[in-house]
Amino acid sequence: MKEEVPAYSRPVVNMGEQLSEHFTLGELCRSQTAERHGVPNIPLKVHITKLRNLCVQVLEPVRQHFNEPLYINSGYRCEYVNRLVGGVPYSQHTKGEAADVTVHRPDVKDRLRAYFEWMQGHVPFDQLILEQKGSVWWIHVSCRLDVRQNRRQVMMKVVK
Repeated sequence: MKEEVPAYSRPVVNMGEQLSEHFTLGELCRSQTAERHGVPNIPLKVHITKLRNLCVQVLEPVRQHFNEPLYINSGYRCEYVNRLVGGVPYSQHTKGEAADVTVHRPDVKDRLRAYFEWMQGHVPFDQLILEQKGSVWWIHVSCRLDVRQNRRQVMMKVVK
């Protein structure tokens, strides 16, 4: 018989918490892989602080400049979920510092290229990667809590 975790030791997280005007904690923690495997993808307070920073410093300015929704494909990942999706061992996703975003438009490739170009000159970032796998396009962006430590790496990547 599986032992139940006492209520006092369970994490208390409000997934409806607004991290910025247009982004909630739930959006940044949602994971189809976690749901499929029954894994709780729950961030610690330190991760929530970093996710808020990512939203305020990077995602919200992009959302407001382009005046259209950004969709989070992947944000925070606990280490187990990160392994399940094949993420690198020290992924910034596991620190609450990264998100993979896209737009739902027929011209997604061109629109994300515009986002990619604009972001290079207007938001702080550690890594900014325009990625493609087949016909699917997204932007991976990360930002450290201390923006002075951002490496400002810019890449384009085709995933096989």
